[in-house]
Amino acid sequence: MDIQEVSELLGLCHFLRMPKHIFITQEPVEGAHGERYRGLQPKSKRDSIFITGLANDTTPIHEAVHAMFGTDEVGTEIISRAIIRKNQVLTNFPLLKERLKTPPKYVKVNSDTDYPEAHLPKFQGRVDHYVLEESSLPPRGTGRLIGRARVPSYPPLSDEERRRRHDTL
Repeated sequence: MDIQEVSELLGLCHFLRMPKHIFITQEPVEGAHGERYRGLQPKSKRDSIFITGLANDTTPIHEAVHAMFGTDEVGTEIISRAIIRKNQVLTNFPLLKERLKTPPKYVKVNSDTDYPEAHLPKFQGRVDHYVLEESSLPPRGTGRLIGRARVPSYPPLSDEERRRRHDTL
């Protein structure tokens, strides 16, 4: 799985908070008891996900749900399955999918102050580190989001304007 695939999958989930850091390795990652992981999300850093060589199309969404909600496996599985079902429906409607898709842009970095251990010589060439480019996200703060179009918010009406509009009805 590469960063383009991860970005496109996350781009369909416009209500999920995009992870700031994505680490991708093509090697399998094993736990202390021999279990193999498709993805990881460190509990101490809720803005990061790790995608391993065993990952499939559900892994980035599953790990992003872990990062956003901090839920256990059962809760994460329930939420991510609902999101995955929505994405499967969207794939049947390509025009709708194109309207809703806004993939975030991730840039590969070679050093980082948040994760200096990821850039140690023993990991060089084995782990790719990508950071979210904030300018690729839709603007926040002004307006409401309806579908994918941002509708401007207007200031509240004055009492006089409200009465005038009410009288004309």
